[in-house]
Amino acid sequence: MKKKFETLIVTGASRGIGEATTRRFCNEGYRVVGIARTAEALDQLKAEFGELFVPKVADLSDLDQAEATIAALMSDRKLGISGLVLNAGVSSSKAFMQSSRALQTLEMNLNYHSPSIFLRHALKRFRRLPQGKIIAVSSLTALLPFPNNASYAASKAAFYHLLRSIRMEEGFTNVEISAVLPGLTDTKMSESFESILPRAAPKDIADAVFRCWKKPEFPRVVGRLNQVAQNFNRLQPWLFDQLTSSIVRWLPHE
Repeated sequence: MKKKFETLIVTGASRGIGEATTRRFCNEGYRVVGIARTAEALDQLKAEFGELFVPKVADLSDLDQAEATIAALMSDRKLGISGLVLNAGVSSSKAFMQSSRALQTLEMNLNYHSPSIFLRHALKRFRRLPQGKIIAVSSLTALLPFPNNASYAASKAAFYHLLRSIRMEEGFTNVEISAVLPGLTDTKMSESFESILPRAAPKDIADAVFRCWKKPEFPRVVGRLNQVAQNFNRLQPWLFDQLTSSIVRWLPHE
């Protein structure tokens, strides 16, 4: 008899946090459908994990492609998907006045519109299951102002508040929705950043995602310093903005 695996989707699975998350779940015995643009990286994960990994090549910044991809996966009865980790994202690393309309559109498509499409299809399916799990890998910038990357912060904040609204609309029923909010993380996307802030390892974020899988949390801010910053901003937002403005040259920027 063929073994049945608990199956989830991980977007942006080929590198950074997505790769670390894929490895964590596969090592725990879950089957991961990993979505990314790069076939070679996905093939390497397939060679390593065998039947526990299902590669899917797609460019999720193309919204039509995103829609077709998630519709096909959710209707595949053989896969039997019951979980979704929304991790794919992009940052232009630009201040608002240095950014362009094209870059802002790319960020909104990949960080907001595409995961919204995935979310809609997942909710339609998971409502019919005994339980479904959705975890968004967001960013601390969803809660805190973030100079030198303004439209990225805006896209993350937009999706975070969409998730909050959906959690209230769904009434906390059989679909668990969590959000993991890392700060600066040691990934390819942030390799050009210069900062005095410490960098988390992708594995640390993957561990937080797995903990949310076991016990949902909204939000889960990763890292003690990030938690302190969140509380400071919540209690004294005007002072936080002034302090951040005064040290802006040491914050992540291109």
